[in-house]
Amino acid sequence: MPAFSFRLVSTAALTLWFLLACPVTGLSQEKPRTPEKIGAPATAPEVLPRILAEGAETLEKEAAALKSRAALANKALSQGEKDSQERKAAIAALKASLAVTGLPFTQMEESLKTYSQLGERLEKRLKELAQETETLNKDQATREASQTALQAEVARLQGSRHPVARSKEMKLAQQRYQKGAAQAQEAAGQLLEALGKESRLLEQDKELVLEVRADLQTHVDTAWKAELLKRQERLSLQDHAVKMWQALRLLPSLSLTRMAEMRASGALAVFLRERLAALIGLLALAGLLAWGLGRLGAAVKPRLARWRTKAHTRGEQTILSFARVLASHLFLLALVFWVGLSLWSLGLWEVPVSRVLFYLLVALGILRLGRHWLRDAFGGEEAGGLLPLDTVTASFYRRYLQLLLVYLAVGAWGSASAALIGVPPGSRQFLGHLFRLGLLGWAMWLLRWQYLEKLLPELPWPQWIKQPATIRTLRSLVWLLLAAIIFTDLLGFQNLANYLAQAGAFTGVVLLLLIFLWLGLEWILHYLLHPEKGLARKRYPQQEEMFRRLHRLIRRGISVVVGAAALLLAMKAWGLEASKIAWLFQWINWGPSIGSVQLTPLTIAAAVLVLYLGGYLSRLARGIMEVRVFPRTGWDSGVRYTISTTLHYVILLVGGLTALNILGFPLTNLALIAGALGVGIGFGLQNIVNNFISGLILLFERPIKVGDILVIDGQWGTVKEIRVRSTIFETYDRYVLIIPNSELLSGKIVNWTHYGWGPNRLELKVGVGYGSDVRRVTQLVTGLCLANPQVLADPPPQVYFKAYGESSLDFTIWVFLDTPRNRIAVTHELNTAIFEAFQREGIEIPFPQRDLFIKNWPAAWSKGGE
Repeated sequence: MPAFSFRLVSTAALTLWFLLACPVTGLSQEKPRTPEKIGAPATAPEVLPRILAEGAETLEKEAAALKSRAALANKALSQGEKDSQERKAAIAALKASLAVTGLPFTQMEESLKTYSQLGERLEKRLKELAQETETLNKDQATREASQTALQAEVARLQGSRHPVARSKEMKLAQQRYQKGAAQAQEAAGQLLEALGKESRLLEQDKELVLEVRADLQTHVDTAWKAELLKRQERLSLQDHAVKMWQALRLLPSLSLTRMAEMRASGALAVFLRERLAALIGLLALAGLLAWGLGRLGAAVKPRLARWRTKAHTRGEQTILSFARVLASHLFLLALVFWVGLSLWSLGLWEVPVSRVLFYLLVALGILRLGRHWLRDAFGGEEAGGLLPLDTVTASFYRRYLQLLLVYLAVGAWGSASAALIGVPPGSRQFLGHLFRLGLLGWAMWLLRWQYLEKLLPELPWPQWIKQPATIRTLRSLVWLLLAAIIFTDLLGFQNLANYLAQAGAFTGVVLLLLIFLWLGLEWILHYLLHPEKGLARKRYPQQEEMFRRLHRLIRRGISVVVGAAALLLAMKAWGLEASKIAWLFQWINWGPSIGSVQLTPLTIAAAVLVLYLGGYLSRLARGIMEVRVFPRTGWDSGVRYTISTTLHYVILLVGGLTALNILGFPLTNLALIAGALGVGIGFGLQNIVNNFISGLILLFERPIKVGDILVIDGQWGTVKEIRVRSTIFETYDRYVLIIPNSELLSGKIVNWTHYGWGPNRLELKVGVGYGSDVRRVTQLVTGLCLANPQVLADPPPQVYFKAYGESSLDFTIWVFLDTPRNRIAVTHELNTAIFEAFQREGIEIPFPQRDLFIKNWPAAWSKGGE
């Protein structure tokens, strides 16, 4: 075979092997057989029939898998059509009921919940179908591309006239492969068709469900308002008490009857036998908890006591006091956890008696923890309580807060257990209404001003809460709410009274919880970022000012977030959804439009906020670089300044572009702005742009860095700052030169620290009389230079007899200093030492003298002298 034909066949064989040995992703899970297992080289033409046969087998498996998936998809489509018809019938019946007779309020709420969940399920299924369809389309496109490439390579192989290309085995393998590919394509098409039909069906159902959900929401809102103003038949307190007692009295008998039935039928033995492993594990866990919690409590309690004595704020002391109470009752907490885990693992959670007893255990545990903490917090100043209150005030709050805690524990246990023990719904509603009304009454009792004015200054709450105006407003609102509840209840509007009591109680509980959350976050912030006592301040003491600003900003942010959360939750408790009051703020979207730019209050405020955040983030990033990054690098101040300034400009540029984008300014028009700037530069902004570009060159090329010692126009000084337009240069006389950046680049400037703060040479000159001993002068000056502690011994000082002057022998002195900062001081010291040594050694320091000869003395001057 000629060389060209052999290369052609080999290339075609290799390409065919690659196309056939790599199955389509996601359709075949089998790995292709390696050429070594075939027994011939990968590029040998003899292996092509076998490779085609293997590829055909893979395609047949893929086609079978796709057919199976298509059958399942068609089955799911048939079931979906039936479900769709049932949904349409149910929705039609629901709409008819809403239009003709109406539905009870509870049934409408249940239907709204059902169709909301149905809409979420349909949305989820549509996303799954979209992903599956996208994957199938990609696989099909890959398969078609492989088929096209295969046909081209087979034609190329046949054109080489190789015997394998004309063999019967090759033809059969090729026909089988093409048949398998056609079957796979057909099955994939059937699957895609089924998935498409299901997607269209679900889209129709989704639109229908969304429509009926909107109708239900409208009817629920209308019916809710009607229910609030609906007068109901009043039941006496005695009737409710009788019904609740009857349900409670039947609970023990039902429990004993159930236990007897289980014991008689042998179900109890079966239950114990099936859950023997779980029982053994629970007993082992109980032993482990009993062994470990005692040791843990003994180790933690002394440490918490020490931390409390070192706490600086009342909030820290409060948190540590509560943590110490928890550490003292670890066994109780473990018991509650163990009982709950046992009920869940043994399958007893659904048994009403088990849950009622568990809720009782939780209520007793909370009651015990709360009483211990109240005794610690309100022990009084004389007894060393957490709050330094007088005996009367501490006793008042300790007594009545403990009673309130008992009321809360019993009320919460009763509300949670009422439905489990079979209390009628009307009695449950009355019990909850009475419980919430009692909470408001307790709030009024505890807000008595004669005791509260002594308590407020000691509470670690935000200052605005402790203001007398805030307390008076709060008391007035609670009184008004109590009056409204009692008045509406007397008029028979029990639903409205229940709604008012529920919303008021929920608002109060939410406010208390958010206050405690604020205290916890405040303590964490104080521990980490307090500018004087925080952990970060101890690690980086030089950044006190940055930590002070950061602490203040984060503290304000926490207050804003907690306040916003309180407002949103309170609005939700009173039925004021954020979407319902959004129309009050429609004015923020009003404003003129200039092309694509929207100048509305919202966009302007957002742009200003982005610019402010950009400036703040720039300062924060530079501070982090100074605190966390630069100290680990060892870079000099110039490199640090360049990086910080560049980061500052980049963040400001991104903030500016983001602000323009918020306003609706198309960033593609920046080219037009650049052209306008070019025209402006040509007319009058050359100097500004020249200085700006020069500033960038100074920052990146760094011929001059911040901190360099320069000599400009004979003035020594230090570079303090390199700005966009100018550079700040402070002289040693303590005045500042503001120099345009372009002048620094175009002028000649002496930079003593361009290559760092290493050794530099100082040159001094001195003259002696012609009668002086030159060698003695050289030796004396050299010794004086070496005696100065700021003069380097290596390189050593050098003294040169430079020239014969008009009246002196001129010497040049070279000494090396470790830093340029010492040049002026060392000059003074060496000149003083040389002068004193010359005087001591009798060496004359000559100075120029001039003799004046007058050839013609005027006679008038002579007569005047006489």
